[in-house]
Amino acid sequence: VILVGFILLASAISQLLDASLSVVLLSPIAIKTALLVEISPYPLVMGIAMGASIAFMTPFSHRANLLVMGAGGYKKSDYFKIGAPLSLILYILATITIPLFIPF
Repeated sequence: VILVGFILLASAISQLLDASLSVVLLSPIAIKTALLVEISPYPLVMGIAMGASIAFMTPFSHRANLLVMGAGGYKKSDYFKIGAPLSLILYILATITIPLFIPF
């Protein structure tokens, strides 16, 4: 549950800000949380890194999205139509695979 929360929070922050900012903001919180709950902090930090990379629902999440938006004539709603299902798939894959490769 904690892993899912950090993945979703990192992704939500990355939709509007740069992904590196969400990683820098949330990593110390994840490490402190892991120490309080007495689990390994590595899966939580990896979840934050993966969640920050799952930023497909807005054109502001990455500079390349803004460049493509102007050249391709895309609207903000186009990013959400494609980005929301893709993000959902990647959320599910991240929550399943992170504990398999980096156990708590």
